[in-house]
Amino acid sequence: MSLKHIFKTVILIAFVFISCDNEPLEGEFIVDDPTLLNPEFSAEVEGFTFVADTARAQTVQGVTTITGIRVNGDVIDLRLNGAGVGTFDMVTQGEAIFGINVDPQAFSTLNQGGFGQVVVTQYDTQLEVISGTFSFTATRPILDANGLPILDGTGNPTFDVVVITEGTFTEISLESDGTVGGGDEPEFFAEVEGLPFVAGSENAGATYIEETNTLIIQGINNERLIQINIINPELGTFDLGAETENDTKATYIIDEQEPYSTLLAEGGVGTITITEFDLENNIVSGTFSFVAGRNEGTETVTIENGFFNNLNIAAGLPGEGDDFMFAFIDGISFSADEISVETTEIHAIQAIKTSTGESFYFNFPADLETGTYQLTFDGEINAAYLDGETTFGSQTGLLVLLENSPEFIRFAFNMQTALEPGGEIIHSITEGSFKFAL
Repeated sequence: MSLKHIFKTVILIAFVFISCDNEPLEGEFIVDDPTLLNPEFSAEVEGFTFVADTARAQTVQGVTTITGIRVNGDVIDLRLNGAGVGTFDMVTQGEAIFGINVDPQAFSTLNQGGFGQVVVTQYDTQLEVISGTFSFTATRPILDANGLPILDGTGNPTFDVVVITEGTFTEISLESDGTVGGGDEPEFFAEVEGLPFVAGSENAGATYIEETNTLIIQGINNERLIQINIINPELGTFDLGAETENDTKATYIIDEQEPYSTLLAEGGVGTITITEFDLENNIVSGTFSFVAGRNEGTETVTIENGFFNNLNIAAGLPGEGDDFMFAFIDGISFSADEISVETTEIHAIQAIKTSTGESFYFNFPADLETGTYQLTFDGEINAAYLDGETTFGSQTGLLVLLENSPEFIRFAFNMQTALEPGGEIIHSITEGSFKFAL
């Protein structure tokens, strides 16, 4: 997106008679010259002054993104769930990102230990400019040579930290579609042992399985998953202390580790309260807190102050309806008109929208059991999006396999895509759903 400043103004000068006292000109003087604007984007990054060579801002579907980029590729990206003047928390109301040109793995306030604030002081859709201030602390997981998180002694990921202060953006060119947002975006938040766990709209969702009358809530953050299964869901509060695996319960999973659960045998306790459950519009909201354990309760994790708002529900009966694949790509709807599945030891799925040349690809084991799985770039369970010319792999995401039978394959999905493992996120895929009769 190129920088531009467009002032749609009229210079109105009211000429008056000049008296013997040499009275000054009167009237409204509005500059109609965009070159007189002085766009600036800067911040202090660990003692180094970051000054952007280019800066831009846009509001699309109620989400405002403000970006400053240095000529070497370093970038600060501020994403606000809303539009207009105000203060935005960079954990619960958005995300702040710092990316280094020499390392594709970005620092984010949504990672463990991140926090920050953006204050928008000017948001003018007529002049098409935005101004404000910001500061934040962002983290990124430390990875080993194989790209896997390095864990500490308690089994939790370890993180690098960057502190950014004295941030300002002034008279940055703004493009807006006129939406204001701030309340309708899906969100998922909790505190895990006192530290924020945030799953953005791409990594949080819900599934309703009508056949068993079960609602599954999921949020994923940095190889960690919170999942809550509610049997016979309705508005109200449910006990998460479970006697069996088939009861209402919560699970906390760190990738490649034994899961924590709220089974009573593991010392689990907790509650979830459903405040909105709308199967007509496929929306669910609520709150939760729980203690989950493993190894007969000798190891526990405390998850508090959890909430989920406006999560999309993937719903339906197994085998119901025609073949389809549907999703939103950066907020724009995708519906496939050609679908193929090749099955050997894996299911290789391709779904094409022929009018645009866009395609989705999914690969997972043919004997995979129903459940919730992480999508990776090139692992056993992976996905990709082709925009017609370039293919982007699944950097992060969830695949909720609802049915994998000799008759049907059915799943829900969301993901963020990149050009390479650990690379910059290019596309966000949300509210995905798929069904195919074999």
